[in-house]
Amino acid sequence: MGNLNGKSGKRVPDAGTHQAPKAVRSTDAAAADAPFFLPETHETTAVEARRTARQAAESKGDAERAPEKPIFVPKGGPKKELSHKGSTKLPPTSRPPTSEAPSRHPRFRALIAVPILSATLLSIALAVSGPETAGLYRVELAIVEGLGFWGCLAAALIFESGDYLRRAWFLEMSCFGLIFVGDLTLTTGIFSNRPWTALANGVLTLAANACAMGGTFKLARAARVAGIEMPGSDATRRGVQALALAVALLAAGPAAIISARQVMAGDQGGLMYFASCLGDIFCFALIAPLLMTTVAMRGGLLAWPWGFRTASGLAWLVFDAVQTLAPTVFGVSTEAVRPFQEVARCVACTCAFSAGLAQRWIIIDASD
Repeated sequence: MGNLNGKSGKRVPDAGTHQAPKAVRSTDAAAADAPFFLPETHETTAVEARRTARQAAESKGDAERAPEKPIFVPKGGPKKELSHKGSTKLPPTSRPPTSEAPSRHPRFRALIAVPILSATLLSIALAVSGPETAGLYRVELAIVEGLGFWGCLAAALIFESGDYLRRAWFLEMSCFGLIFVGDLTLTTGIFSNRPWTALANGVLTLAANACAMGGTFKLARAARVAGIEMPGSDATRRGVQALALAVALLAAGPAAIISARQVMAGDQGGLMYFASCLGDIFCFALIAPLLMTTVAMRGGLLAWPWGFRTASGLAWLVFDAVQTLAPTVFGVSTEAVRPFQEVARCVACTCAFSAGLAQRWIIIDASD
């Protein structure tokens, strides 16, 4: 799902045939940014789509029927020759192509069980555990954040170097890798009681959230770069975006203000929470375009990775909302709501794992 280096091939018209006006690309950089759905691109890396013969004939002015051409061939997956026989023609549309293999859908649906089963097992473990839950939390952090890391890495490696979505998934992977290291070495690990722990944790959290913001931004704008038509009117989309930003500020805004005051007072420990809150507000505001991209891709396999990534963002929103609103609004201690936070963290990380795995499967299946 991405192409940075592909250039449109040229076709010489037959003698006496009127040549259609050529489409002019604004810049090479604009073409390089497109993650998927760019016709006549030889080095693209998204899911295979096919233009209809009627579209090809009308665009070139040929009287005879033009052969169908594969537009997208994944560069990162296994490279096989694509058969031109028996291909299914798709009607002209601005939406991504739907799946040509409905039998593969159950495998993607099975990924829904990963976050559900993980959250259920964690809830049972928290319910039967005693008052000492530090060891359980440490194991939980290692498992779920590790799953998020490996899922995003699997998605990134299916694309070739320089690909638009390769960079997006690598940024997502870097976020999970940094919080994995920080939680297991600085927050709960062997370096948790050093004089420099608070500052190191804050810097690590700041870097992790910067990666999360970059990855989420790239995923959120992928549909716009590809020219996919978003559902609803402009006013509706702006309203959804404004609502997402308002919810983000409500969930993480108070905590951001409190942690900012701590940093200004010289408390290095507040830097970690301030960086986390800023990153969460930015990413939460992008839940709206992620959700609308998922709706635009409905009916096709491409909806799965975006849907799981949207669910991951919503779970992180619940995580911050519980941390922020429980003590201030309901007067519940932070320790009392910790199990609910960890369940939300579990869902967020495992949804990211499912998103990455779904992305990888789509690209591999497209090369079969």
